[in-house]
Amino acid sequence: MNRILVLYLSGFLVMSVLVYFTFTRSEAPGQNILGVWVESEWNYEKFPDKDTPNLDLRTKERITKDLIIHKAEIWEIHPNGTLTLHGETSKKLNWTLKGRGHILKIEYPDKRREHYTLHRLNPNEMELHFHSDIEARGIVKLVFKKKEKISYAQKI
Repeated sequence: MNRILVLYLSGFLVMSVLVYFTFTRSEAPGQNILGVWVESEWNYEKFPDKDTPNLDLRTKERITKDLIIHKAEIWEIHPNGTLTLHGETSKKLNWTLKGRGHILKIEYPDKRREHYTLHRLNPNEMELHFHSDIEARGIVKLVFKKKEKISYAQKI
């Protein structure tokens, strides 16, 4: 009986240590998204012409007519929950991650909200999806490349 109790307790202890190290070593999803992201491409998943998955400027403007965010070329995501969009003009918005850290919610000062699915995120690239039923039905993929930080030593 003592042997079984020791086995159960040691098994529980090992599992507890593994869970502890798993949670303390993993980064929060919100930490990976921080930084300066440059918009590199827009793709439309269910585009009528299969030979041209990239959107031209006119089609992009029609599909995203009510979205302000599509005019930004650089997204600067700050740890305090603010997002600065740099494009024709600069805008300061609020952002949060919802769900399991896979829904990016962006809120404008006038309380309008946009929701993007965070499809892929790695240190160099971020892919966001939003569902469009304006003009054509499908999923628009926004791909961003992380802007490299230039240290003072590299500038000199």
